Amino acid sequence: MTNSEIMTTALVSMLYFSGNFEKGRNFLSEHDYIKKMLSKSRFNRRIRAIGESVWLSLFHLFAEISKRNNL
Repeated sequence: MTNSEIMTTALVSMLYFSGNFEKGRNFLSEHDYIKKMLSKSRFNRRIRAIGESVWLSLFHLFAEISKRNNL
């Protein structure tokens, strides 16, 4: 899985499954949105390996988009 797939899985889990990564992983895998889903253990290791600065950049981008769309 790529970092973008890891991050997408995490965001879907937070938005639609109350932060339950296992439910998010299962949903995305069962519906073939992500073809090669990692195991629970490997997913947790990979998500923690993504740097805080990457997450902060993503959330700043979301904030800017939201500001522009809600003047």
